[in-house]
Amino acid sequence: MIFKLAAEREYLAAIRWYSNILPELGSQFEVAVEAAIAAVAANPQRFPVLSGMTREKIVDDFPYSVIYRFRAGRLTIVAVYHHSRKPFGWRHR
Repeated sequence: MIFKLAAEREYLAAIRWYSNILPELGSQFEVAVEAAIAAVAANPQRFPVLSGMTREKIVDDFPYSVIYRFRAGRLTIVAVYHHSRKPFGWRHR
């Protein structure tokens, strides 16, 4: 599995943001995202296509999605994207 740098940065920024609200919330967010990534890794073809080879897994209990591509047996996390952000703002990645 590969994390695009922008995806890793937004993921870590979101953990910090939730942790600043309530430390336990940051941990809960991290667990929820890791569970979403595990579900994707277990069955990458299961989740809806956004465009081309790019798919989305909605994170449970948080307004985020894990945006990813699965090609030639390789999983690439393109974004950990907040639902209020510009739709398809991650496309340039």
